[in-house]
Amino acid sequence: MWQFSPWKQRMLNNGHDHPAIAAFGGKAILDVARFGTLHGIWCVGAGWALMLFPMVLPEGHNLAMLLMTVLMISEHMENPEVPRWRFVARLKLVRIAWYQIVFWWRSTALKSTTK
Repeated sequence: MWQFSPWKQRMLNNGHDHPAIAAFGGKAILDVARFGTLHGIWCVGAGWALMLFPMVLPEGHNLAMLLMTVLMISEHMENPEVPRWRFVARLKLVRIAWYQIVFWWRSTALKSTTK
């Protein structure tokens, strides 16, 4: 339920907000602390449900954690969207990996036919 909620999308959108950070002095330290704290809040808010899933499985924690990590990285790669209830498969990382594999396979097949 959380995965498709507007609140989760708000968390993902806020994670894309990267304000300017001062380069020097006490202002820089405060800016970095503020940025890290807020980014951590948005990241935990967006991913807590997905990270809970492997923890409640009786077996296969490592595989489930790997799959959830890929899913979470994919979610964070997507562009911000209007928060609303919807079923969306946020699998940008998987799509990129798939296209890379297909491109590699086709280029390898092309090289073997030209020899």
